[in-house]
Amino acid sequence: MKASAKAKVKKNLHSKPSWSKEALPNKTDRKGPKPELSASAALFGSKSQSTSGSLAAPTASQKRLPRGKLSKAEEPPGSSQGNNKSQSERRPPMNKIYAGIDLHSNNLVCALVDQAGHRLKHQRLDNRLGLVLEFLQPYQSRLQTVAVEGTFNWYWLVDGLIEQDYPVDLANAAAIRQYDGLKHGDDESDAYFLAELARLDILPTGHICSQEQRPYRDLLRRRMLLVKQRTSQMLSLKSLYARMTGQTLSQGLVKSLSIEEVPKYLSHVADRQIATEQVRLMEQFTQGIRQIEKTVEKVADQLPCYERLQELPGIGRILALTITMETDQISRFASPEDFASYCRCVKAERESNGQRKGFNNEKCGNKYLAWAFVEAAHGAIRTDAACRRFYERKKAKTNAAVATKALACKLAKAAWHAMRKNEPYDAARVFPFLREKNAAVKA
Repeated sequence: MKASAKAKVKKNLHSKPSWSKEALPNKTDRKGPKPELSASAALFGSKSQSTSGSLAAPTASQKRLPRGKLSKAEEPPGSSQGNNKSQSERRPPMNKIYAGIDLHSNNLVCALVDQAGHRLKHQRLDNRLGLVLEFLQPYQSRLQTVAVEGTFNWYWLVDGLIEQDYPVDLANAAAIRQYDGLKHGDDESDAYFLAELARLDILPTGHICSQEQRPYRDLLRRRMLLVKQRTSQMLSLKSLYARMTGQTLSQGLVKSLSIEEVPKYLSHVADRQIATEQVRLMEQFTQGIRQIEKTVEKVADQLPCYERLQELPGIGRILALTITMETDQISRFASPEDFASYCRCVKAERESNGQRKGFNNEKCGNKYLAWAFVEAAHGAIRTDAACRRFYERKKAKTNAAVATKALACKLAKAAWHAMRKNEPYDAARVFPFLREKNAAVKA
């Protein structure tokens, strides 16, 4: 390579590049007018390139503004941003608080959220009312509701909170379903979920019975348990006799059987001992059932519509007591259909385009009322001609279980009219075929 060419290459290597700081023109050396930035560019402080290809430094009006703050040109008339307050200071105070309590057998988790859904605080506490009140006391004036999970042991907590003037909702655990895609769930998330449902006003709730009536209602529930246990012993005794003799004992004979009569039906000493113990248990259960009935019947006169309910076919004094106490306030149900749904007397199917896609929550409702009206339906089939005719017609189209449940639904709607409107039982209103028959007779 020639010497002149080498010198030229060496000069180019040591010279300043065109994009270096020294190579850029000075602020005073720029030619032409300054490029104007749009309002959006000024808001975000973006740098635009001039027509000559050089980068222009942002002016004072083009500097980046805080997020959410407008420039002077974009500021609406009458607004003032010169107070330099942060966004959190300008935000309205979150005064409302919602609490959710995930209740267990020996402890609970209490969680708090504000009206915007922000999680404030949670804590695991022992099942002691004093600890719960101490946790909630600083927020009592701002609490909108306390959502308590309706587990088997909610009485002490709900009653204690109500006595301290806390607004309480009893969450229906059977009707609450969390999002299935959740990756992790624990007691804290469950408590916050209850509080969030309460904040959104979509919390499925259960009825809180009055403290005065609740013990008698629970006493009737224990009577139902004793009846089931007595029936279990009766069936076991009948099964034992059938295995050993090949014969069957009638239900009436089993009920009236005494301990002294057992040796007449069984020969082996071990079988006699089994039957003797079962008969002794049945007698004890019968005695306990009668004592419970005497206690509950003392308050029967204080119950509304107790006498009116006994006008319905299949409903006697015990079923009338059960229905009245389990219903508590009939004003909770706006229509007979709502009451029948609460008694679990309606279908819980899910359909789409005329096809069955599955079943919904069949546990929504009161299982004790469901039992009471099914028992009433069985009694009505035996004693009432109209109920028996309806049952036979429905059974011919479907089956015995569906027909019994359909009759129970009819009786539940009739009970709503008796309790809500204090109307006497009218079989012609319950069964349309009776109206047709009466119209034909009059014609």
